[in-house]
Amino acid sequence: MVDAAWHDHRLIAELDSYGIHTTRRNFEEDRARDRALTVEGWRVVRITWRQLRDRRATLAAELTVLLA
Repeated sequence: MVDAAWHDHRLIAELDSYGIHTTRRNFEEDRARDRALTVEGWRVVRITWRQLRDRRATLAAELTVLLA
């Protein structure tokens, strides 16, 4: 399951918090999943909780470009 997907654009956004990725296993599994999704033709962008909280306008602008 992914956090957000725009199927028509083959774009996935994963929302990550530091607390989720404090183990090597979680970190490794996420990278493996990113590669598998890329092989399937998806683009994956990772967004941290802090970026979402503090840089909303920047993230919105970047997602707009990715979805253009």
